Amino acid sequence: NGAGLLRLNGVTPTNWQTHERLAPDTFVNARHPRTVIGVGPRGFIWLAAIDGRQSDYSIGMNFADLLRLCDRLDLRDALNLDGGGSSAMVTETGVDRTLRIVNVPSDSAGERTVGDALAVVTRCKR
Repeated sequence: NGAGLLRLNGVTPTNWQTHERLAPDTFVNARHPRTVIGVGPRGFIWLAAIDGRQSDYSIGMNFADLLRLCDRLDLRDALNLDGGGSSAMVTETGVDRTLRIVNVPSDSAGERTVGDALAVVTRCKR
């Protein structure tokens, strides 16, 4: 689930905003919590959860900020995924591999039910 193609083959598409019908004032230029997936030049996949809507902690990013992040990470391909209160990153931590939210989601409850997720798992070598 995503809207906003940020990079394709190292280039920022020029028509994505109108092609995807993204509202400039409320979506593209506004700062929100965001989630980004991208691929670097050596094929590594990057995932980033950007916190926001918390004036004392993080104000979020607009699309110009996301493009600068893509530049800093040298992403060849990148997509803005579902954001807002859905921007949460969970990892396994510790010896017991406990699942833990590692960012600060913007919803007051700290987490919320979402209809989709992206899971990254390791493959066992045999």
